Amino acid sequence: MQIYENYFISLINTKALDFKRGLPILAWANVGTSALVFLASMNLRLVALFLLASTGISMHLSNELTKNNCLVLGYPFTVIALG
Repeated sequence: MQIYENYFISLINTKALDFKRGLPILAWANVGTSALVFLASMNLRLVALFLLASTGISMHLSNELTKNNCLVLGYPFTVIALG
């Protein structure tokens, strides 16, 4: 157990914090810790290339699709593959 879990459990045991109000705090604290570990383990270069590719795809899909646009649509996928 982590320190904040012990802190909130002791607040609930002493009735300083209601169980219904303390449970969401405890749950979101665990989600935040997991998200922080997930973000720290990601390769930032790959994330940047993925964002670049998804931006390019969304820009091309927002325009009317023609034959020329479909050929250019492969560029973001190429950036991801060669990244």
